[in-house]
Amino acid sequence: MFNIDVDLEKKLNFGVVSEDKFYRSKQPTEEFLIYLKKTRRIKTIVVLLTEIPEFEERFCKENNINLVRLPIKSWRKWPQTTRIT
Repeated sequence: MFNIDVDLEKKLNFGVVSEDKFYRSKQPTEEFLIYLKKTRRIKTIVVLLTEIPEFEERFCKENNINLVRLPIKSWRKWPQTTRIT
């Protein structure tokens, strides 16, 4: 087993939801995906973005990791901006 890099995990808002089963983080970098494969032995990545980054899709294919896309859209309307002069 590899050493856990607390600083890297903190930088990417990584957290354990269920030990050795379910983790969460913000959008990983390529470096972080390599780290996760070595340290956490991930088998599946769930992407909540509307589009999957190319490097993530490639990484998953090359490393036999399942990639699930569950895009979340915000239906919230932003208020109109008003220019004050």
